[in-house]
Amino acid sequence: MMTHFYIIVHFFTFGAGVMLVSFSLIAFKKTQKIFYLNLFYFTIVIIIFSFLGFLYTYKTGLQLQFPTLYFRVYDILWSLFWFLYYRISPRFFYHILEKTIPRIVEICFNAISFVAIPYLLVYTFNILTLKNAIDIIVEILLYLSALFHCVLVFHYKNNVKKPEMRHYVQYVSIYFFIFIPLACLNVFLNFTLLPIIENNLKNYLISFSVLAWFILNIIFLFRQFSLESTHIAFEIPKEVQAKYGLTDREIQIIKLLVDRYSYKEIAYQLFISVPTVKYHASNIYFKLNIKTRAELIELLKKYSYTS
Repeated sequence: MMTHFYIIVHFFTFGAGVMLVSFSLIAFKKTQKIFYLNLFYFTIVIIIFSFLGFLYTYKTGLQLQFPTLYFRVYDILWSLFWFLYYRISPRFFYHILEKTIPRIVEICFNAISFVAIPYLLVYTFNILTLKNAIDIIVEILLYLSALFHCVLVFHYKNNVKKPEMRHYVQYVSIYFFIFIPLACLNVFLNFTLLPIIENNLKNYLISFSVLAWFILNIIFLFRQFSLESTHIAFEIPKEVQAKYGLTDREIQIIKLLVDRYSYKEIAYQLFISVPTVKYHASNIYFKLNIKTRAELIELLKKYSYTS
């Protein structure tokens, strides 16, 4: 029963991963934004990790004899994951935080990525005396790198300027709130004397962590697509501006309101205070005889169709 449930969880995880890969690639082709391409590559790496976790459970749970080729491919995939993860992950997180990756950080992660070579050699030649050691090393490196990315996000998240990246970093912060307790529990189980619980629960913790990452990113992409679908490329005609008595500053604020900028983000863009933005927004709503941003969008859509 537990195995069947795990297979179902993993099926949904893999499906969510494929969906995220597809959406991120579509978004990149549509917008040509490098963020979506980075998300595409990073998601592929995570799918490899998730797939390997499933293969591990499959081969250990069924207690069957598998051909040697199966284990060789399995070991190569794990080595490929270690290599790609440490190459791609720091670039991905520094990019969403709008930071240039420091040279020393890039060198360290590139050096760590070569742990894939001894890992592949140990498992290819079945060096039993080194298997436990290499497993512990790669797992510790994985948790340390995840912790590094977590600290990085929480340290720089308030400095992100682009609205869409600011929103995405908020999603990543939510994920780390989920991931950190699960990772700590996983580490605890690895060093306890509860092998049966550890073997079962560890697989679920990994699957749910990956599934949570996929779901949060899919939600973010859906949100971005919905915002782009409601985006209005418009210039308010002069007669409309005159009819409602809108100032040039109010026109600027209207455009940012339609693009879903928050008051704080509008203030940053226009170099004014948040109370000033609220004052202008209140005047805009009063002049147009509306009460919400949604009504503003609908009104402007009407003028964009008739103009």
